[in-house]
Amino acid sequence: MTEVFWMVLMIVGGLGFLLLQPLTDRLSRIEAKLDRLLALQGIDENKWQEPSAEVIKLARAGEKISALRLYRKQQGAGLKEAKEAIEKYISPNT
Repeated sequence: MTEVFWMVLMIVGGLGFLLLQPLTDRLSRIEAKLDRLLALQGIDENKWQEPSAEVIKLARAGEKISALRLYRKQQGAGLKEAKEAIEKYISPNT
């Protein structure tokens, strides 16, 4: 019984790999194309990421320096970029 189970599991696993491998290859090619398009347009994909909920919470609580530090650590951003990203969360209009 266990030999049959392992044999079936190996066959199903092999078929799964054969079916998923072309999709994985295609996805890799699509990602490479997107990376090239972003680079050609001078777009930094990290700038599109919103601050995390924790950064927003710190910013709204008046902990601007802590929010800046955490944002920079999470995003790898510079000080100016971090400041611009969280300022909208500490303005009185939010």
